[in-house]
Amino acid sequence: VTCIAPWGFFLSAWLDIAIGVTLLVTAQRREKQKAQRLAGSLLSENELRRETEGRLREANETLSEFAARLEIEKDQAKAASRAKSEFLANMSHEFRTPLNAIIGFAEILVATKSKGLDREANDYLSHILVSGRHLNNLISSILDLCRVEAGRWPIEPRMIDFSAILKESVGMLAPEIERKR
Repeated sequence: VTCIAPWGFFLSAWLDIAIGVTLLVTAQRREKQKAQRLAGSLLSENELRRETEGRLREANETLSEFAARLEIEKDQAKAASRAKSEFLANMSHEFRTPLNAIIGFAEILVATKSKGLDREANDYLSHILVSGRHLNNLISSILDLCRVEAGRWPIEPRMIDFSAILKESVGMLAPEIERKR
């Protein structure tokens, strides 16, 4: 009986060690599998990060190209606007000079009551004067618009007599309306 007890103790100790080693090996395998899954996840995240960074670089390059094109187009639009304003200002002055002469001669003829002209000719003369003044106002408006665009003239709101504008417009168009009737 004394002989069996030490073997039982050793066998029990050996089984405890075997079970402990088995548990350790199993735990180690689980930890290794967790580490592999984590490493795979990290690799996927790194690949995703690299892919995202690549897309971001491409987007930044596209945005930079777009900004450069936009800047060029903005400069071209400014140059075109300046050229338009200069053209309108020059042409307005070129129109205004002979127009002022026409208005001046029409005013002289109206002031002298144009002796020797019949009523219809005097009406035409009045239309020439009204139309000339209207055209002169349009040219002045174009010049004013050029000044506003250039920032050299502030916009000042004011009251407008629409009935006078309408009467003037009807007066200018009356001969054309009569001809078409």
